[in-house]
Amino acid sequence: MCWNMMEYLPEDAGCQAQFNVLVASYISKVYQHLQANSAIGATPRRRRNPSQALVSQQLGVGAHETSVEFVKEFINAELAQKMFRVAEKIHKKVPSMRVESRDAMLSRTQGKGDLLKPALELVKSVCKVLELDTSITDEVTRLKRNLLRLIGVGEFSSEAQWTDPCLSYVLSEVICESCNHCRDIDLCKDPHRVLDEDGTTLHWQCPVCEHFYSNQTIEYLLIDALNRKTMAYTLQDLQCCRCYQIKMDNMSPQCVCAGQYQTLISGKDLPAALATFGNIARIFQMPLLEEVVEWVQGRQEGGV
Repeated sequence: MCWNMMEYLPEDAGCQAQFNVLVASYISKVYQHLQANSAIGATPRRRRNPSQALVSQQLGVGAHETSVEFVKEFINAELAQKMFRVAEKIHKKVPSMRVESRDAMLSRTQGKGDLLKPALELVKSVCKVLELDTSITDEVTRLKRNLLRLIGVGEFSSEAQWTDPCLSYVLSEVICESCNHCRDIDLCKDPHRVLDEDGTTLHWQCPVCEHFYSNQTIEYLLIDALNRKTMAYTLQDLQCCRCYQIKMDNMSPQCVCAGQYQTLISGKDLPAALATFGNIARIFQMPLLEEVVEWVQGRQEGGV
């Protein structure tokens, strides 16, 4: 299994290994049940009522009516007991720890020196995976509530809310120069990243032919994307926060509905994008992109 969120769980307390075990046990149990009931590979029947075709089909376990109750019972009994034992063991062994190091490109919520609770991070990550299936939302919510109570964290506290720990930027339609395979690459989360022969520069790799993508080409694409973002931020329109109409004139301080004007693009979006681009430039050794990012950041700090 390849879960990006697993890479940010601490290794010292065995959280990464336990994450794999818990998620794999759930997937394996569901698969075995579906296979035993011949739900996998079965040819779906055509609907007789044409009006029912307009109703969206439920995904996940909910698509198999006979399996929903089995999965709910599995979560409430076997999986819950496993997670209780694991969470209690990790919490007693390592109640909290300081983050010693963190990949600059990947860090969004944790930085060096921050306090981290391994058991809490494991609980949030596993429950987030289980929540992908909407048919078992109530069971997962109940399980998460009990686990948080076990480790002394409030259910509605800010630290109990899962946030993506990894930065993200998707570069669309990147074409491999060797096999012409085209795909969208999340430059921060893509697992196909390897060092070159010298072991000095990190490259993205084509999953089909294992050919390296050109870092220089990607650097130029990122510079173009950054220029577009800064241009869009500079030339953006103002919008009324009440009626959401675009400001038509230049002089009126407020909208005709007495609402205040606000920018279409949040003031936090551009600094966040600059931080992401800057981290990518440093990790993958893109000096020109790094220079552009530093120049834009300098202009922002100077109020220009």
